[in-house]
Formats: sequence, C-alpha cells, structure tokens
Amino acid sequence: GTVAYDDSGVVFEVSGLNPKKDYEIGFSWWGYDANGRVQSVWAGGQNVTPRTALPAGGEGAAVLTARIPDKTIEDGSVTVEFRREGESNAVVSEICVIEAATGALAGATGGRVRVLVVTGLDYPGHKWRETAPVLRDAITRDKRLEVAVTEDPGMLASPALKDFDVIVLHYQNHEIPAPEGALANLKDAVEGGKGLVLVHFACGAFMDWKTRTVAKDFLEMVGRVWNPAFRGHDPHGTFKVHIADAAHPVTKGMSDFETVDELYTCLDGDVPIQVLAMATSKVDKKDYPMAFVLNRGKGRVFQCVMGHDVKALSVPAVGQLFRRATAWAAGLEPENPQ
Repeated sequence: GTVAYDDSGVVFEVSGLNPKKDYEIGFSWWGYDANGRVQSVWAGGQNVTPRTALPAGGEGAAVLTARIPDKTIEDGSVTVEFRREGESNAVVSEICVIEAATGALAGATGGRVRVLVVTGLDYPGHKWRETAPVLRDAITRDKRLEVAVTEDPGMLASPALKDFDVIVLHYQNHEIPAPEGALANLKDAVEGGKGLVLVHFACGAFMDWKTRTVAKDFLEMVGRVWNPAFRGHDPHGTFKVHIADAAHPVTKGMSDFETVDELYTCLDGDVPIQVLAMATSKVDKKDYPMAFVLNRGKGRVFQCVMGHDVKALSVPAVGQLFRRATAWAAGLEPENPQ
C-alpha cells in the first residue's frame, strides 16, 4: 500500500554491503493511474534495468530483479535510482536487497544455479502474468535452482544475461520487434554454455511480423519453431502425452500422463532433435513432439510446447518436465520425479 515517487527519480542509498559478495535488488512498480510511466534503474551510476513501461491500471504490479554490478559497491554502499524516462513521474512500490548466489553450478561450488525467466510479452491469449509465477514455483521446487523473473524482454540483449546459468524463455514478441541485439546475445550465451528452456509459444519468438517468419538463427538454436502457415493446434482440451524416451535424464522415471492444453501441430524445422514426449492429434491422427532437447555449442536446449495457461502448467507432470529440464540444462542431474 505504499509508494515512493518523484518528478525525476526515486533514489535509495544502500549500505552495509560486503564488496566481496554479490547482490541483487528486487523491486515492484505499478503505473496505477495508467499515465504512461516508463522507467529505468541505475546502480552506482550503471544502468541495470533498461527503459521499461510499467504495468498500468488493473494489470497489477510487476516484480523484477537486477544484479548490482560488483564495481559499483564502494565502502560497502551503493546508490540505486529509479529514473523517470516517460511522460509521468517516477514511482517504486517496494525494494529489497538480497545476497546473490555465487558461482556457476551448484554441484561444483556449493551455490545454487541461477535461473532467469524472461517474460513480459506474448500473444494476448497467453496470460503470462498469471503463468510466470506458476512456472517459477514449479522450477524452484528443486532447491538447487534459484529463479528470478523479469518482465523486461530487453534483458535478452543485456550483458547481464550471462550472469545466469539457465534462461527460461516465456516470451513471444507479439507484433513488436524483439529488442535490438537480443537474439545475438542469447545465441552467444547458449553457445558459450548457458542452458535454454522454451515454454509453449516461445517457439514463435523472434518473429518478423512483416514476413511472418521466425529468425533463422533462432530456428538453428532451438530446433523447431512456429510456422504460421501450418495448422496451429488441436482444439483446447484433454489429450494423452506419451514419454517417448524414458532413458533421457529429463524424462527418466516419468510415465505417460494426461493434460488439458493445446496440442501444437505448428512446429517446423529440420534441425536434429531428440524427442522426449509426444502426443497424437485427435484431428489428423498424426504424432507431434511435445518436448525435445538438443545441444547448441556448449549449451543445452529444451523445448516444451505445453503450458498454455495456469491449469496446463499446474499438471504435476508438466511441472516436473520444466523443473527437471532446467536442472539438466544447467548441467545437473535432475531430481527423481515427485
């Protein structure tokens, strides 16, 4: 129920920090009066969150995190500024500072794997603000995985992307160009050894809406992408998912299951993939991949086209798939199915 605001920027002085440790800021903001608020966040004079439009009116507050650059912490303190970038004033509802996990992989360092869920834009029928928290909660049931959620797709173009071990793409640039440099930055991260997990309509990310084609570099990285020339999916409803590869670490020990979702029939591409789960369309009686993996450079990629809504993501086996796949993408042995 509180909010801090200023005509130009809201500034906090954070003290008591250890220069030898890593920190993140967590914050929430909300354009309560739908007044066109756009803001950026700066730590120690460095931009840590690019220009971002705040959710307006009845959309509810956005909750984001950002890494505090190590070199900005001087004498145990750092200045954090929420800077006005749009027509209205600058506002912030809550702010916290947390000590971040250090090191790359939990198995090697004793720390936790850092996972970033990137959301913030999708086809209007996909309620990402409702599904992202369900996805986050499913992944964090593995206590080795530390999950942050950003509603700013611009993070895909930020050098800070490489601070994370796994990127979970819960985003589709619906009728809006992807952030400049985002695909190249994501590709560099994955080929350099970061894990990548795609959720549902993320198969249609990096779409050129003028030509209605997905970027070739994205196809090569993720194996299959949405082709709008194909039939999109079966009517929303119940269908059975068959575990096609019971030996792979992600699906080992899992059984066939039923879900209520969209059975995607729209994937296109000829990049070699390893199918882990599949389903049979009730419309054309053909089999279609529901989840699969591939390797790109030093990185591991998992794609699952299930997860249309909260109900679909709440199916225990679907949550298991995303949780186990995130651990696998980070180079960890997935926990046993629960």
